[in-house]
Amino acid sequence: QTGALCLIRECRRPGDIASVICRDAARGGAMRFYVCGSDADLCAAARVASGFSNAEIGIIPDARGCDFAHSYPHADFSSPLAQLRATPRAVDMIDCNGQRFLSSVRICSPGTLSRAGGQLSPPVSLAAACDDGSLLTGAFVVAAVGNSAHSGRKTLFRYADPSDGQLDLTLQRSLPPRGTAAFIRKQFRRLTLIPHQPLYVCGDGQNFRALRLSFTAVPGCVRFLIPAARTHHLPIQLT
Repeated sequence: QTGALCLIRECRRPGDIASVICRDAARGGAMRFYVCGSDADLCAAARVASGFSNAEIGIIPDARGCDFAHSYPHADFSSPLAQLRATPRAVDMIDCNGQRFLSSVRICSPGTLSRAGGQLSPPVSLAAACDDGSLLTGAFVVAAVGNSAHSGRKTLFRYADPSDGQLDLTLQRSLPPRGTAAFIRKQFRRLTLIPHQPLYVCGDGQNFRALRLSFTAVPGCVRFLIPAARTHHLPIQLT
């Protein structure tokens, strides 16, 4: 419909996505890559595309869903034509211990690494040092940093905007002190999480362990393709 030349490649692992984008984008000229997959697949593409000014990334969500696509609830990701005509927007990424993530980084329990959502059991004791000078301490059943509103198919970051140059912190205390809210939500550009024990972490579907976590917002480092809003055709009434 658009006259665009499209090439479809089968990538069985996130590493395959990264190598394809790196090879094609290095040729120069404007390149658009539409990833059909999950947040992990999209993150792998965004990491590579952030190093090329000529690369733009889009997402065609599969049956597993995509948390990052939920940041744009009105965009018509289901329409191929809307996808091809999508407008690029500069979005941020999360730098966590030198690795980049697109949607979220969550502290997990060992038995829940492979499952989306859920509270930490037992709670994790940690301190969160924010760039505004505040220090948050306690035992938490939820501890996560996000760049988009959703994580694990839940709305975890109420104020998140992928293009505002900031990241969102969400903490939920296991036993909040009297008169203290259970949930803590803050926006920041730099943050350090210091636990009392090694952490199990899930970043956009990638699992790893860490002794501490250092976060930095990387503003506008990747160009993400946002389709237009869905069009609703009203019935014509003849009189």
